[in-house]
Amino acid sequence: MAPSDDILYPPPTRTEFSDDVYSMIGRALAVANRFESNCKALALMLGIRKQDSDIFSITRQQDFESLIAAIRGRQLFQQIETLVAHFELPGEVKQLFHSARDDRNFIAHDLTLGIDRGAESEDYVETMRVDLAVRVERLAMADLAVCLTMILETDETVPTSKFISAYVGAVKRWVCYDEE
Repeated sequence: MAPSDDILYPPPTRTEFSDDVYSMIGRALAVANRFESNCKALALMLGIRKQDSDIFSITRQQDFESLIAAIRGRQLFQQIETLVAHFELPGEVKQLFHSARDDRNFIAHDLTLGIDRGAESEDYVETMRVDLAVRVERLAMADLAVCLTMILETDETVPTSKFISAYVGAVKRWVCYDEE
């Protein structure tokens, strides 16, 4: 019986074109991870603030570790729901956050399905790029909202309106397009 290469096969040959595709995917994954990490960080900050200071101490290692474990154990859906409820965010923001969560999940779990057969096809890659640009734009908008909330909650200096206005486009260009 001949060995099956349908299930286990060598990685495709690297080319400049396929390297560009995989680089785009890696950058998209970085943006998706950043959104998730920032949601966790904001949820952790809120968790620390709401602890009863008589029985919880951030300086007590066991208390801090149990809080971190509780936050890490929660899914992104639950973290978003916590943020929405705590800040009483309007429905359109909740929808943006959950759409970004769906985009994060797509990028992390589904984006590369079948790519081994399409990475060298310009049509396949362009279709992926257009779809990814929409997803990354949503992720960047949601991440910007989470980051600005963290900045306001911690009394940090708010970035300039020019920076805020350019942020989403800059992220999308970084992921999907050569710097234009």
